[in-house]
Amino acid sequence: MLDSLVEILRDFLVKWQCTLLEFAGEGDHVHLLFEAHPTVELPQLIKNLKSVSARRIRSEYGDYLAKYYWKPYF
Repeated sequence: MLDSLVEILRDFLVKWQCTLLEFAGEGDHVHLLFEAHPTVELPQLIKNLKSVSARRIRSEYGDYLAKYYWKPYF
C-alpha cells in the first residue's frame, strides 16, 4: 500500500509543479519532504493532497481498509 501511496503522491505533486524529495511511511502515518515553488499555496496543496490520496487509496484498498473503519467504538 505504501508503494501505491508514494506513486499517488508523486503524481499529484508533479501536477502542482512540486517535487517529492523524501517519503517514509509506517502503518498509521507518513512523512513527506517535498519542494514547492514559492507561489504554491501550501494550505490548498495539502488539502487537495490529503483528499486525492485518501480517495485513491480507499478505491484501491477499500476491502483491506474496511476492517479498520466503521468500528462500533471510537
